[in-house]
Amino acid sequence: MKMRFRKIMAAILSTAMVAAAIPAAGILNVQAKSPQEHIDLSRQVAGEGMVLMENDGALPLAQGEKVAMFGRAMIDYVRGGGGSGATNVDYTHNILQGMQIKEEEGKVTLYQPLVDFYTEQVSEKGIQNDANITVSDDMLNAAAENADTAIVTIGRYSSEGSDRSASKGDYYLSDAETELLTRVAAKFKKTVVVLNVGAVLDTEWIKDIPGIDSVLMAWQAGMEGGLATADVLVGDVNPSGKFVDTFAKDYKDYPSSNTFYESNSYVNYEEDVFVGYRFFETFDPEYTKVNYDFGYGLSYTTFKTDNVNVKVDGENMVTTATVTNTGKVAGKQVVQVYFSAPQGELGKPGKELAAFAKTKLLQPGESQELTMTYAISDMSSYDDTGKVQKSAYIMEAGDYKIYVGNSIKDAGEHGVRYTYKVENTEVTEQLSQQCAPVQLKKRLLADGTYEDLKTNSDEMNPHYTVPAEGTTKVEAENFLNSSGNLSVETFYDDNLQMKKCLAFLNEAGRYMEYELTAEEAGKYEVIMCMANGYPEIQNCLTVAVNGQQQPGISFNAQQTGDGNGASEWYNFEECEPFYINLDKGVNLVRFTANKNNPNYDYILFRRVGDQEEPYNKVIKAEGANKIEAEKYDAAGTTGDNAVRTENFTKDDYTGTCLAYMNYAGNYVSYYLNVEEAGDYNVILNVANGRAAFDFDPGMEVDGTKFPATINAKQTGDGSGKSEWYNFENLEPVTVTLPKGHSILTLRASEKDKYPNIDYILVEKKQTATQSLKSAAAKKARTAEDTPASEPADSGKIMLVDVYNNPELMDDFLAQLSDDQLCGLMGGQTNTGVANTGGMGNLMEYGIPNAMTADGPQGIRIGTTCTAWPISTLLASTWDVDLVKQVGKAAAVEAHNNGIDIWLAPGMNIHRDPLCGRNFEYYSEDPLITGKMAAAITEGCQSKGVSITLKHFTTNNKETNRNSSDSRVSERALREIYLKGFEIAVKEAQPWSIMTSYNFLNGIETSENKDLLTNITRGEWGYEGIFMTDWGNNSNHAREVLAGNDVKMPSGSPATLKAALKKGILKRSDLEDCAERLVKMIMKVNIFKEKILNPVTVDIGDDTYFKAAENILWSQTARGENTSDEDGGKDLGYCDAGAWTQYQINVAKSGTYSLSARSASNAGGGAFDILADGTKIASFKAVNTGGWQKWTTLEAQQIKLEAGVHTLRIEFTESGSNLNWLHFVRQSEYIENLEKLYQAWASQDLSEYTAESAETMRTALAAAKAVLDKENATDSEIQAAIIQMTQAINAMEYGTNKVHLEAIIEVAEKTLANPGDYADVSALEAAVKAGKEILAKPDATQEEADAAANAIADSMQALMERADIRSLRELTDAANELLEKNSGKYTDDTAKALQDAVAHAEEILGKDGKSDAEINEAYNQIIDAIVGLKMKGNKAALESMIKKAESILAENSRYVAATIEGLDEELAAAKAVYDNDQAVQSEVNEAVKSLTFKIAEARLLGDVDGDGQITTNDTVEILRAAAEIATLSAEDAASADVNGDGAADTADAVLVLQYASEAVSGF
Repeated sequence: MKMRFRKIMAAILSTAMVAAAIPAAGILNVQAKSPQEHIDLSRQVAGEGMVLMENDGALPLAQGEKVAMFGRAMIDYVRGGGGSGATNVDYTHNILQGMQIKEEEGKVTLYQPLVDFYTEQVSEKGIQNDANITVSDDMLNAAAENADTAIVTIGRYSSEGSDRSASKGDYYLSDAETELLTRVAAKFKKTVVVLNVGAVLDTEWIKDIPGIDSVLMAWQAGMEGGLATADVLVGDVNPSGKFVDTFAKDYKDYPSSNTFYESNSYVNYEEDVFVGYRFFETFDPEYTKVNYDFGYGLSYTTFKTDNVNVKVDGENMVTTATVTNTGKVAGKQVVQVYFSAPQGELGKPGKELAAFAKTKLLQPGESQELTMTYAISDMSSYDDTGKVQKSAYIMEAGDYKIYVGNSIKDAGEHGVRYTYKVENTEVTEQLSQQCAPVQLKKRLLADGTYEDLKTNSDEMNPHYTVPAEGTTKVEAENFLNSSGNLSVETFYDDNLQMKKCLAFLNEAGRYMEYELTAEEAGKYEVIMCMANGYPEIQNCLTVAVNGQQQPGISFNAQQTGDGNGASEWYNFEECEPFYINLDKGVNLVRFTANKNNPNYDYILFRRVGDQEEPYNKVIKAEGANKIEAEKYDAAGTTGDNAVRTENFTKDDYTGTCLAYMNYAGNYVSYYLNVEEAGDYNVILNVANGRAAFDFDPGMEVDGTKFPATINAKQTGDGSGKSEWYNFENLEPVTVTLPKGHSILTLRASEKDKYPNIDYILVEKKQTATQSLKSAAAKKARTAEDTPASEPADSGKIMLVDVYNNPELMDDFLAQLSDDQLCGLMGGQTNTGVANTGGMGNLMEYGIPNAMTADGPQGIRIGTTCTAWPISTLLASTWDVDLVKQVGKAAAVEAHNNGIDIWLAPGMNIHRDPLCGRNFEYYSEDPLITGKMAAAITEGCQSKGVSITLKHFTTNNKETNRNSSDSRVSERALREIYLKGFEIAVKEAQPWSIMTSYNFLNGIETSENKDLLTNITRGEWGYEGIFMTDWGNNSNHAREVLAGNDVKMPSGSPATLKAALKKGILKRSDLEDCAERLVKMIMKVNIFKEKILNPVTVDIGDDTYFKAAENILWSQTARGENTSDEDGGKDLGYCDAGAWTQYQINVAKSGTYSLSARSASNAGGGAFDILADGTKIASFKAVNTGGWQKWTTLEAQQIKLEAGVHTLRIEFTESGSNLNWLHFVRQSEYIENLEKLYQAWASQDLSEYTAESAETMRTALAAAKAVLDKENATDSEIQAAIIQMTQAINAMEYGTNKVHLEAIIEVAEKTLANPGDYADVSALEAAVKAGKEILAKPDATQEEADAAANAIADSMQALMERADIRSLRELTDAANELLEKNSGKYTDDTAKALQDAVAHAEEILGKDGKSDAEINEAYNQIIDAIVGLKMKGNKAALESMIKKAESILAENSRYVAATIEGLDEELAAAKAVYDNDQAVQSEVNEAVKSLTFKIAEARLLGDVDGDGQITTNDTVEILRAAAEIATLSAEDAASADVNGDGAADTADAVLVLQYASEAVSGF
């Protein structure tokens, strides 16, 4: 028992110091918030990614093995590196805990004194360095005597923001670690070393220290890492991990070691493509410098790989292999396929990974065939310098050898499996130069030599300052940006000095761009120094400044040689100048080719005057505006025949016209300044020497096309040139021109179908202005100076509308202001548990704030989630399906916590072991990297959470990462550092990519258009967004120009707006970014669940509303596990300023009782409840004595209208938690009580029995008392309703005694002559009893009927002995009864008595009447008297009818909704009133129904509902107008006396005037 206690205490104490360890009693007595299936998956992945490096029989541990545990890292366990990858967890299970569990399971026995010793040193004393923990010889000897196997754990930690060092205690073992291992290995029979590390470290000590039997690379394996390590050590899990990096014998053996710490300002990637195993396979094929090769990993079982078959299948290479478990335990194996390419001109690595696959868990003797497929073109190499073909992927002629094995070394040892022969060198993909190095001086070649690279000198800074005076010379090749397919060529001047020039600006659309900072704005002369080997080239290029094309430029390049030699391309001459406008400050000047161009040496800029207005063609609203066609402001072509002008003479007129528009792709543009927006007719004055033809003049306004078909008739007879100058007007084409600046373009679409043009007439149409359609909205995206316009229908378009109809995207973006667009370009504030910000957040247009969360080791947010193993371990599984499961699981946790964008995976290449962030990345190999990233992307995004590939790119060093320049060749960039990203993009289409902090070849990655736009979007087809890394140093405007969409964690709207104003940015640049952003947002869960199909909570008559569930939006407050009786989660972190927002659907309008379940540790805390922005309740928490000790706060009365509403909880004071709100619809309570009271208070209770009437009076009194009570409780209101309901149920109409009265009156006349009968005692007794019933106030109807029938029976009994006189007397009495009560009885019952009397009189007048006839006549009269019914008393009904008529006569004084249906109820009541035969029960029902309806009528101005209009109603309106109080919908309708739709001070004035009789109505 004592030993058991000590073991548990050791486990407890082992967690006390290490923050990552479990927090309390028991080895595993921890309740994790992560789903159990995720915890299990984390443990599974951890086990499968561990690599068994050495095993001389020590592992797995034998059943019951006695084990001694050494090393502080067994307790001070590192689950993962620091920084953005550090996930918040509930616990971390360390290795000691894992082994203690195995001890509990009876699988091992731990040497307890050593456990106690390390627990004391690490957990109690906080020692985190093995050098400070001394294991004495006595302790070591005792441990060796009591245990057969020693397990020594070595740990390492690294973090974002810093790099490791090639020193002892980091890359190398510390002296203390070496000493400990040496001593332990010398003492124990078997020694096992466990490496709890995040990256490659030195492994020479494994062979240098004698006695080490087994080594397990356990990595940093996440929150379950300690348990997973124990699983592997005891053999519960068979390790199947394989290395994804090469372990060299010494750090200096890595080629990157020479340059990794060369400078803090830059890193020269001189090893080029020879990274990791590519280097060692090429330069150390015998593995003399390698301890553990790439792909290496042992198992507890053995495998045989045979039946290897490699074949060509179309464009693919397909390898199949059969793997058989030949050992004694189940296990998994990885098969790897490599290729070796011929060296050729480019030089290649010795081998490269082409494909891989992993088996399932194979039982002993079980086999599985694996298939591995890859594209043949994957074996290509990139030629970045033109050795074979520049900027192309090449398969050089020769033999491509295929190797298959279980590691790269094993594959080589098994020899060539297949040879794929390429007869002739092939270009597999032609690209263009992008991201080329400018300062990398050399790179390693496959033969071991270095190749010198062309570099730009330090003075080649592409940022020029243009002074107000003098000339500025800009070297043409020193551009800031380009289309990426230009070339810089060298030449020698007359002094044989080497020079450079810009070449290959030889296709339409190619461009170069320069940054000029002008000291003063003005008109600048531009002189191009060029050399042209072609005949004269006309209209070579267009020029744009800050995106605005400069008008009037027609630059022609004369031939500078005779065409006989290459030198003519370097006979540079300065050309005639043209002119552009430059703004003060930074200008981006872009030269775009219209066709072929000469070579350019330099460009001269000189200020010659003030700026000229480029939009100088004024279009007036009145009259025709004439534009000379030859005076175009810009022109271009897609071919070799540019537009030109021609002089002509026709009759007495000499002029100039526009010609050569008859080539497809030719265009001219005119810069207009339009005085008034509207539709304009454009008329071309043309001449056509060809046969007549129909053509589309290709009119565009700011890019918006206005298609038309018009006829160009022949203007001559075809016999002379003059026919090309017989100008005539064509039929008009209508275009829409916006007010202000716009560009009118004419564009040819077919060859030989465009006439010459003399001039153009533009005249405003006189018809009504037409609204802009969708195409006009598109125009706003390309117009440089046109402000955002409203959508065509002037109605707001929401993002959900775009989701349902993507064609609305342009209209949607056009309606956003510049400020709103600039705001979207930056990160947004945190909500909920997020701590890295969000994106979007323009709810005015339905764009939600999509939250981000760091990774990749889990979802790093303000609450706990699963901590997964580090990325290197994930890659070491070589199991893409398993990694895909991790992506799905991570997405589920992100989604559950309101996260939509996971900032993972990290996928930079392990270029050097010392990179401090290698644990976040996968491998030294781009294929492994790309495949793992694609797998986790597919898994994550399948659950509606965006992945974020990072850090793009060459972020392979943390030191000074914000300003370090990664200098890398384009070949190495494409084959190594971009390849993984390319694979992930093409295979999984990630929705987000994060750029890195560093520079890439002199340009910050977030500003690198080559990288973002040209390569990723242009070549790979990427459709997602780019975001920056957090807090980078780049310029926001330049990032937008490069194609970066969002700057995190916040943007710089001021920078963007300034750039927009200067013309550096166009509005279309912002809209392009915004479009990509909202497209991404429309894919993630927040849009689907909170915009497209928002979570809506139904509020019924009795609803408990959990505050931590179904949150749409929140700030600070978030869910946490609750101890309240209902379980689930409560809302915590409810600090002042926190809020949560929901959508509710109220089933029924009415008053609701609202209570709240609250807990407060010290009595602090308060919060408001708002509906649609209006406060409806406020709660103050009470001291419950703890954060999880709950009480229900006193209910408040609120009013809610039926329908969907926004509910918001705003915390105004810190100090409380909130579990739920309880809504109980009070329409069953206070409102119904009021209605019940009003209906019955006006009733005439004399119509009812005395008992039921008294019951109703008592209930009415109780209801009145509750209604008059200001703070009546729910229970009091409900009790009064119950009492009223019971009284109503008990109500009985008064007894009908008409027939009893009548029969008594007749009987008394009979008894007046008792002598006529033998015995009248029975009748006397019946009459007496009947009179008692008449006098009895609470006599029932049954008693009255029985008494009347008893008298009738007695009289009938007398008749048996009576003579004809009795009949006569009864007949007389009946006649008297009818006469006395004439009109009081219903017609049918009165007529029945009249008929009976008439029949009796007939019998009395008849001779020879029999006794039977007399008896029958007598009985008929008696029955008729008993059946008499009194007509209803309609006094109350008449009163209520008059009341209803008065209301309807003054219906304007009432709230319309409250008297709806009153006219129908009145008509029904009148029908009863008009019915002479209606009995009392029918009348009473009509009174009741009409009374209820009248009670609903609400006077305008009667805000408090008391039935009258007083100054109190004025006060209520003013309180609501001042937002001191809230009016219900019913009260608000009553308050709106002026009918303007709002209850405000104007209504209050009118009500006050009415109450003071200053006005007679509203």
